Amino acid sequence: MKKILIFVMSFLFSSFLIGAYSMGKSASPVVEHYVKYSNKGTRSEARSGYLKVNGFIVPDNFVTVVAGGNIYHFYMRKYMWGNDGYFPDKNSDAAALCPAIERILSSEELARGWAIVDGWPINTPSQWIYVIWKNGSAVVAPEKIDEFIKRNNIVPLPRSLMLENLMK
Repeated sequence: MKKILIFVMSFLFSSFLIGAYSMGKSASPVVEHYVKYSNKGTRSEARSGYLKVNGFIVPDNFVTVVAGGNIYHFYMRKYMWGNDGYFPDKNSDAAALCPAIERILSSEELARGWAIVDGWPINTPSQWIYVIWKNGSAVVAPEKIDEFIKRNNIVPLPRSLMLENLMK
C-alpha cells in the first residue's frame, strides 16, 4: 500500500511540474497548408495553395504570411499550369522578414486582435500571425483576420492573371 501511495504522489508531483513548465512556454499557432490540384497529371496541372491558422482560413489578401515560424508567399498563376495561392518559402528567414521590434502593443490593440506594425512587437501573443499586403504589414489574431481585412479595406489578390495575358 505504501508503494502505491508513493507512486501516486510522485506521479501527481511530476504532472504538476510538467504543467507548470508548459504553462510558461508559448505555443505556436497551428498552421495547415494544403494544396488542391486541377488537371492533375497533365501538362496543364495547376496547384492551388491554401492556409488555415488555428482553424481559420487566411483569405487571399496578403502577399506574405508569417505563421508558426514559417513564411508563405502568395502566387498568381499566369497560365493554366503552375501554382496559385499560398506556398511555403523554405529559403527565407522569418526573423529577417518579421524582425522583433521595440514596441509594446496597447491593451486596446490586444483586445481588438490586430495592430499595424513593421515587425513583431515584444508582447505579441504567440498565436498571432504577421501579414504583409500591398500597403503595409500587421500582426493579427487568426480569429480576427476577416474583421481586420474589412476595417482596413484590404483588397483580395487574384489567383489567376490569365485574362490579363489574353488581353496583351
